[in-house]
Amino acid sequence: MHRRAFFGVLIAGLTVPAFGAMAQERLERRESRLDNERCERLEHEEHELRERLEHERDRADRARIEHRLNQLRQEREHCRR
Repeated sequence: MHRRAFFGVLIAGLTVPAFGAMAQERLERRESRLDNERCERLEHEEHELRERLEHERDRADRARIEHRLNQLRQEREHCRR
């Protein structure tokens, strides 16, 4: 009976089965792609909120939009790194 060597790659606190550097590269590319997609969604949402803010007259609604814009800016900080 032959045993296959098992290697694990630690990513985000999880051990993922891998068989060498290729598997790790695939995981890193996938994480990078997911990060890019998330950053694009945040950017799109920020753009939409800015447009809404330009036309919003109600103070309470403006305050909610401004609050969400500040949250988005903080979330997008990691995108600029």
